[in-house]
Amino acid sequence: MTRPTHPVIDDPEAFRELLTRLHESGEWDSPEAWAVIAEMAERFSSLARKHRISAEDCCSVVFEMMTQSSVRNGRDPKAVLVTAVTTTLRAWEFAEDKLCSLETARRGELESVRAWRFGDSDRSLLEYHPAFTVEVRFPGDDGPAKGPTLRQQAERIAGLFARHGWDERQALDVIEVILTRLSNSASRASAYEALRRDDSTRSGVDLPKDSWTRTLRLLLGWPGEDLAHTRLGHGILWRLALGDTIEDLEADERVIAAITLAVPGSLGGDACGR
Repeated sequence: MTRPTHPVIDDPEAFRELLTRLHESGEWDSPEAWAVIAEMAERFSSLARKHRISAEDCCSVVFEMMTQSSVRNGRDPKAVLVTAVTTTLRAWEFAEDKLCSLETARRGELESVRAWRFGDSDRSLLEYHPAFTVEVRFPGDDGPAKGPTLRQQAERIAGLFARHGWDERQALDVIEVILTRLSNSASRASAYEALRRDDSTRSGVDLPKDSWTRTLRLLLGWPGEDLAHTRLGHGILWRLALGDTIEDLEADERVIAAITLAVPGSLGGDACGR
């Protein structure tokens, strides 16, 4: 049997009036308020289970979000509430996994961090955690050769871009931004998705949107299935990590064509505007 819907929830103005009245009177413990909270919590029950959150905690999240001014003052209070609760439930699970506060989880600053708990492994923490490893050096042993730093790698790639139409200073800024985000992300795919949606970062390096997207694909790899397993689809950074050189990239016609197509202000790199 379908549970009846509270009459005000799907009416933006009626829902706003209810939230405003509850806010001004402070009667959040009234039967009317709890009827709305219970119904919204029921709607989110499957999502709460997906994120391993109890029904009681889900109710708490719904209540907390309903008291926010951004919800009652939004154009569509129900839509704002749905977005706020969904985001909070995801952040709650993230906070549990990373052993951090909910506010830290909302910012996503620990995406690539692994939280170590006692009992996660049958072995002693001293046996496998990198923080407790010691490098032993013997006389005459210079150790493994060190690879290029992020800055050196960025400069080499920027030089390649500059030889094919880019301003070298702008190319260096763009590449350093992408390398920095990649170093703090769990994977190339997550770095790509985060940067693709980050308009503030794109504006900071002064790239049109289409040029920005093409450059992300060029460096981090192509998400489409048709190119995912090709050399171009792997992305420049992945190829360099596997041992390719700048000279190898220079000799790859598809890479050079993609670099040229991504040049800001070119026909390909500015097709969608800013």
